[in-house]
Amino acid sequence: MNKLSKLFDLVESENIDFFFANLKLVNKLGLYSCKDGYGVIAIDYTLKYNKIALTEVLAEELGHHFTTVGDFSNINTYQDMLKHSKIENTALKWATEFLISEEEICNLVMENIEAEEMAERCEVSLEFFLKRLDFLSKKKDFLELCNGSKLILTNLPVFYVC
Repeated sequence: MNKLSKLFDLVESENIDFFFANLKLVNKLGLYSCKDGYGVIAIDYTLKYNKIALTEVLAEELGHHFTTVGDFSNINTYQDMLKHSKIENTALKWATEFLISEEEICNLVMENIEAEEMAERCEVSLEFFLKRLDFLSKKKDFLELCNGSKLILTNLPVFYVC
């Protein structure tokens, strides 16, 4: 099962309504809203046939479902902006972790392929893949590989095995 299908299964199991909409007016690619336990995700219709972008945006909106509490749609002060940025970052972190496991990264590294191909195999963009490594690097300096070597994460965007 591909990752987009897993995301749609999760949307269904969480009883979240999903639809495509014209979000150009709000300058967003995706929106998540929950009121009284009723969750809704809207994705801009321009992503309907862009599987990678749809996967990334849907995962990030699901990240809001699992990590965001409260309404942060009104940004009136600098403090509001900081809080909003933190919430967006937390949802993105959830999305990268859901779509790309540490084990998957380790297995791909063992195949000795380029980062672009790793991203492609993970069904995400290179930027999203590198963001997953960035989040990992904030927790760990390296990942242990099954052959005893290490994937070094301290010099991103450059990563290497030693």
